[in-house]
Amino acid sequence: MDIEELMKRLGTRSHVATHSSDKLVQDVKEHIRQVDKKREKEKPDYCPRRKIDVTPVPHSEHDGGIDVSPWDVMMLLSRATVLSSQGASQALSQHWNSLKYLSAFRENPHGHLELSAEGRSREFFRKSVQAQELGTAFGLATVLNIARRRHPGYRFTIAQADLALEAGWTLRGGKSEYRLETRDRPDYFLVGLHDRKPMRFIAVRCKGEHTGSGTRLNQFARATEEVYTVATGPKNAPEPAPSLMTATALDGKSGIEVHILDPEGDGVLAHPSTVELNRPVEQQNFYGEIPVPQDDGKTCTRPGFHLPPEYYPWFSRVLVRSAAASLLAFAGDRSSAKGLLTERQGARIGDDFLRPGASVHRDTGITLADLRLVGTDHVFRFHGERVEVFSALPEELYETLRDQDLENWETARITALRRWRSQRRHIRDGWSGLIVMDDDGAVLGIRKMGEGRPLDD
Repeated sequence: MDIEELMKRLGTRSHVATHSSDKLVQDVKEHIRQVDKKREKEKPDYCPRRKIDVTPVPHSEHDGGIDVSPWDVMMLLSRATVLSSQGASQALSQHWNSLKYLSAFRENPHGHLELSAEGRSREFFRKSVQAQELGTAFGLATVLNIARRRHPGYRFTIAQADLALEAGWTLRGGKSEYRLETRDRPDYFLVGLHDRKPMRFIAVRCKGEHTGSGTRLNQFARATEEVYTVATGPKNAPEPAPSLMTATALDGKSGIEVHILDPEGDGVLAHPSTVELNRPVEQQNFYGEIPVPQDDGKTCTRPGFHLPPEYYPWFSRVLVRSAAASLLAFAGDRSSAKGLLTERQGARIGDDFLRPGASVHRDTGITLADLRLVGTDHVFRFHGERVEVFSALPEELYETLRDQDLENWETARITALRRWRSQRRHIRDGWSGLIVMDDDGAVLGIRKMGEGRPLDD
């Protein structure tokens, strides 16, 4: 396969089936009962800590599937993992990690997306890692679609749960009690923004599997414990945060399939008028516990993250700044990303980005039509041909985030999207390859080296 055929395949949108049903709910609840029964035998004082009230996602909110291209999936994976906790010294490989899936997908005769022969090869992929990474990407694509339908008028972006929670809780360190009380947590938060309505957030757990329904039920059972660790509301009546759980079958009957469940919960945070987004976030030192009121009027606790109402504005800023930091890191500017975070959050970025060759840097740009894009690039070989990849943001949007002017983030994003959509054909002609912009304004392009308008030196 040459690079032209590769880009055509990467840019082709195919169908990915989504499933959510009463039968799935019943199967998961029965599996949970069996798991808890076994644990009670092994440990008589075992107390279940999970969300039991799970329901199907209404069909109107997922329509039985989504249409995505492999490039959409790879971009979402890059966005989602760009500030993962694997350490600053691995930033370069982490930034471009999704490129290993360049030829891992194909469209089957029924128009559904599935793994290609190379995507199924154990020579190229460890199945457990592939399931984790692609489960994240397809799961996030699915829940973003659901959230936008469920809450019309809201714009949803993503923030890594680890990154956001580290602003208030110690997730890593030498004290074992901290690690125990904060060990279980969601993977991501969907952050819902609206200029006239309170901010929303949704806890998300995304997994993937190759082996069938048994693994899937285990994943959902575990997910009910992990999303249950986030609660909001007063201490005398904390409520579970809203959540969505997905399990992606990479070898489904129709191709790649995403199974979804919807646990209980409500996630309204602060009204925009009460949130000073440009104000820095004060690092907190909360203990990892959620109050559990008892019938006798006393209160015990369970492990997790409790957010009382007086901290809604604070957590709203945390979520927005964490999401903005991930966008800056995607464009290669980890230094400015670190400036949006607390000291504990910023520790995952480290200082290795200061050393050339140890990380990615926002060090190049290009003007396509009249849209200026700034970011970072990577050159590699694909079947003997040199290929160039570029991750970036529109310059005005980048400068808005770099300058920590988050009050004007939405204005800059909308302006960038309008300019992109009005000049899409000219932008693609100037790039001379495959290039896309997502709803957050992030841009990812790939082309044969030496074609199109060159990047800045």
